[in-house]
Amino acid sequence: MDAFRLLMRLLFPFNPTTLNCFIGSLRSCSSSDCCTKAMPPRKKRRPAAGDDLSAKKSRHDSVYRKHEASRIKSEEIFSSKRCLEWFYEYAGNDDVVGPEGMEKFCEDIGVEPENVVMLVLAWKLDAQNMGYFTLQEWLKGMGALQCDTTEKLRNSLDYLRSVLNESTNFKLIYRYAFDFARVSSSSASNFQICLPKQAS
Repeated sequence: MDAFRLLMRLLFPFNPTTLNCFIGSLRSCSSSDCCTKAMPPRKKRRPAAGDDLSAKKSRHDSVYRKHEASRIKSEEIFSSKRCLEWFYEYAGNDDVVGPEGMEKFCEDIGVEPENVVMLVLAWKLDAQNMGYFTLQEWLKGMGALQCDTTEKLRNSLDYLRSVLNESTNFKLIYRYAFDFARVSSSSASNFQICLPKQAS
């Protein structure tokens, strides 16, 4: 170090105090990066306006999907209240769907009144009078079918048609239709008997 001190003194005419400080600083710097300045900490990139809007939209979509799934699930569950409101669309102020209401009902579900599916539906509702559905028959039968809207019943028409493919059901529905025909025939005969005879 004495030779180095001499060389430095020849190259740089420092005063002794300045030279000693310079040499001391060289001793303390044992590595090449010791005198380099520390890098400032990296700043986190602030999200751009577009990123923020995209995040908000994603959250909104997630909430909407949950709400929509909940709404659809709620609509799929049978509702007695909804079924009751549906009944009075055809019954009006009465507690029975009569011929006029039945005609509109058939039109809404897209079948003719004489279509066999209406016979199966009447059997499912356990209707006691052909062409009429009482409130109790409606609520009990539609509840069993899990139908409380026109759309749900439309979606069940294929199922109602398929009921006839099972032999036991076919026999039960045949018997049901036969009893209806017999009652209707008996009612017509009684009506004719009650008619006053025309004077000859």
